[in-house]
Amino acid sequence: GVHDDEDDEHCLNTIVPTTDRGDASGSGVFDPTANRYCTDLANAIDPSGRYAKSLPTILDPLDICGNLSFQWMKDIGLISEDSCSPSHDNATSSSSSSFPTIPISAGSGDNMCSALGVGCVKPGTSAVLSLGTSGTIFGVSDSPPSSTTVAPFADACGNYLPLACVMSCTGVLESVLDSFFDNNGDDKKWSHEEATEMASCHPPGCYGITFLPYLMPGERTPDWPHASGAILGLTASNMSLASKCKSPAEESTSPDNIEGVNTSRRPANPMAGLLYRAAMEGITYLLAEAISTMQRACGNNGFRPDCLLVVGGGSRNPLWRQMLADVSRMELRFPKESDSAALGAAFQAGAAVANVKRRSNTEKRREVTMEEYVSEQKIEMEDEIVVPKLDENTILLYREGRERYLGHATKLFGNKMT
Repeated sequence: GVHDDEDDEHCLNTIVPTTDRGDASGSGVFDPTANRYCTDLANAIDPSGRYAKSLPTILDPLDICGNLSFQWMKDIGLISEDSCSPSHDNATSSSSSSFPTIPISAGSGDNMCSALGVGCVKPGTSAVLSLGTSGTIFGVSDSPPSSTTVAPFADACGNYLPLACVMSCTGVLESVLDSFFDNNGDDKKWSHEEATEMASCHPPGCYGITFLPYLMPGERTPDWPHASGAILGLTASNMSLASKCKSPAEESTSPDNIEGVNTSRRPANPMAGLLYRAAMEGITYLLAEAISTMQRACGNNGFRPDCLLVVGGGSRNPLWRQMLADVSRMELRFPKESDSAALGAAFQAGAAVANVKRRSNTEKRREVTMEEYVSEQKIEMEDEIVVPKLDENTILLYREGRERYLGHATKLFGNKMT
């Protein structure tokens, strides 16, 4: 936080380090339950005590940590170069009266602001699922997690923000695309859209084939850094089925049915489409187990979302959208704003400033909480809402596929999913 010195006539300012409990919870030395730093841990890092003494002061969600200094106003172009250079002889208290007072809010961490930016502020409503090179799930909880596999973050509203991260997500699909979809004499690289079209002709469960997606080193959820990828359940029968399957685009009488997909192309490896789907299912089971781990860690009244707000590059894949809904048995919605953390930071600042006005003599009204302020904002979502299929066969195939995944994974890499 930046505070103007009371005797500041030459644009000098005093820097006072501050933060909020959300950002502090990422330091590794903050106890979100007690809302304080663990000085024993800080002193273990630096026995001299200097590190513990340098930790920033923790502010409440709606606190203002100071006002923007003249120097910063000049640096970002809010005032002219010479506006902040009064001579010492004629400087008076009125020298600053012509400048606006711009308060600085407490701010928060990137995931905490991202939760604000998609409207994830109430326990028991929604969670954020980010599908990138790694996959991240976080949401608001009434209680902190008890498992060390789940990161015990705090949110920007005063609650908890448990977070789980899986290392193997869209990077796995990229590896499958590069390794199994050869060019077959064509210089054009296969796209994920084309691979998805090939995968869509195969049913849930992939004829009993299981793809353990641990291709990225250091898997975190579960805590299996030693795990590696594996393809299990191959038989002559399901390999034969893989080669005979035709995608919906190939069977369509309209060559323009699927935009951007060349229906005449087929990879030289007849298993390519099936393995792409098996990999996608394996990642989905991994993410679903991470969500279950978070629910167990936070208890029945803690982390209990009924909707997933899906962001990241993988969120645009239509097959994966439906698969995630079917396996998680949750509704999926898709925020339009790609930079949800920046939007959330704006909401955080807006709420803090709004309450400054409410505390003033001219507007004596009840303060709004951060949760209330964000809930009042219009957060744009895509029109499409993906809901789980009610088809009993689909439900059964995914349930059996997930059970096979768990069985193979635990036998190979651990005694239990932690």
